[in-house]
Amino acid sequence: MGLFSKSAEDKKKHIISILFMVVGIISIVQGLRELLSYSVTDKHSYEVAKVLRERRVVRERSLTETPLKLIRDVFDFPTDPSDKSLLWYVPRNGDASIQEIVSQCHLPQLIDTSTTEGIEQVITSKLTGNEVGNLIISSYFFEASKIMTEEFKGRAFTFMRDPIEREFAHYAELKQNNHLNMMLEGYVASEYSGNNMMMRRLIGKEKGNLTIDDYETAKLILREKCFVLLTDEIEESFDRWSQLNHGTQIDDAEWSCIGDMIVHVFTKGKDISLSQYSVSERNLLYRANTFDVKLYQYAKYLFLQQGMWFKEHLHS
Repeated sequence: MGLFSKSAEDKKKHIISILFMVVGIISIVQGLRELLSYSVTDKHSYEVAKVLRERRVVRERSLTETPLKLIRDVFDFPTDPSDKSLLWYVPRNGDASIQEIVSQCHLPQLIDTSTTEGIEQVITSKLTGNEVGNLIISSYFFEASKIMTEEFKGRAFTFMRDPIEREFAHYAELKQNNHLNMMLEGYVASEYSGNNMMMRRLIGKEKGNLTIDDYETAKLILREKCFVLLTDEIEESFDRWSQLNHGTQIDDAEWSCIGDMIVHVFTKGKDISLSQYSVSERNLLYRANTFDVKLYQYAKYLFLQQGMWFKEHLHS
């Protein structure tokens, strides 16, 4: 007789078949769960992709609507003699920078673009192209774009500086001139701090929390509408600056003076070494200006990209 009786062997086979059945049911259940999970994830991914596409369409459409449609695309050449040059800059120590450029270069101060109120007054006054002047200097890109018209479109360009370096220079000068008596932590939380000023003034969002959508919009405007020049690449930037004047109604001497003054005004404090500040202090400013830092990194990429276009199309 075998080790098991017949009845015992039958029981064994019965138990084994039940175990196989259980394993099969478990496998089916797991498969269904994975299928349902995949369907939900796939549907979620589809919805996310749909939302992202819709947001991208909205951003791109904004370039074809007022006021951004009144700013020529970066590579829209040759320059029309009726175009207005829009110099957009990020103030380091307030809008007094505009007055310094205007005064030193003896520019006719036909309009006030140093404040949003001044820009609004220009718009409501419905000035003609000649009354506006050929060069508009403002730190408010979005608002200043509204000054342009279908007849007198704008061509925008900017000199940009590392935002962390800019903030440290601003902080140091305020302390040096006894305008500020607080530690860096207090400065970051105060009204003196930039708080992503570059991105805010590019997209026209002075207040409220900034979002990834805002950042993508800023990148789009910068890429499609603005020639990027860098204070850290001043020689190459000056070369492009001089070429940008071709076809405009701005006197060469005035154009050169404006470039000199931009460097003078926006490179103050370049002798300040970031190494004199601790990592925690630099991180403090980084956290307060994260979007500006990211946008500046993107601007450096655009500087290289536009440089290739310059060499191919405009370099003499």
